[in-house]
Amino acid sequence: MFNIIFKKIFKKSPTAKQKKLIVAILGVLAIALAGSNFTVLDKLFGINNYLTNQIKINNKADNINKSVANNEDEFIGNYLVTRIIDGDTIEINGGEKVRYIGLDAPEKGGCFSEEATLKNQELVAGKEVRLEKDKTGRDKYGRLLRYVYVDDVFVNEKLVRDGFAYAQAYSPDIGRQAILNDASQFAW
Repeated sequence: MFNIIFKKIFKKSPTAKQKKLIVAILGVLAIALAGSNFTVLDKLFGINNYLTNQIKINNKADNINKSVANNEDEFIGNYLVTRIIDGDTIEINGGEKVRYIGLDAPEKGGCFSEEATLKNQELVAGKEVRLEKDKTGRDKYGRLLRYVYVDDVFVNEKLVRDGFAYAQAYSPDIGRQAILNDASQFAW
C-alpha cells in the first residue's frame, strides 16, 4: 500500500526510513482522528477503513509483524504503541494490552500515578516497541506480560531507574529482575 502511494507521489520506491515516517504520520492521524469516520483519509489515501480497527505496521523488511497474533507466544517482536493506559501498561496495534514485567507503577488516581503515566507516554507513545516474553504469557486480567524496549532503551528499567515505578518480582517472570532491582538503587 505504502509503495503504491509513495510511487504515485514521488515516482520512486520509498526507503525504509521513509516508510517508517509514513507509518508514524498515519499513526498520529489515526490517534488524532480516533472515533471519527475516516472518509477524508479514505478519499486522500484510498485506505478503505484501514485505520478504523487498528493501526498495522506492515513493513516486513523492518522486521515489523504484519498482523495481530492470536497466540500470546506470537506477541514477540515489534509493535506500535497505540495507547498509554497507565504507568506500567500500554496498548499495542490490534488492541492487545501489555503489562510491563518486573515492576509496579502507581495505580490510576493514586499518588504520582499521573506522573508515572506521563513518563510512560514520553517513552513509548506512538512509537514502535520491541516486546520480549519471560515465562508467563498473560496475567490474570488477560494482559500480555512483556519486557518492552524502544530502540536500545529497556523501558521497564528506565521507569524504575527514574523513580516512576518500583521493582516488583512476580514469579516465575524473574529473568531480568536483577536488572530492575539494581535500577531501583538509583531511583531513591
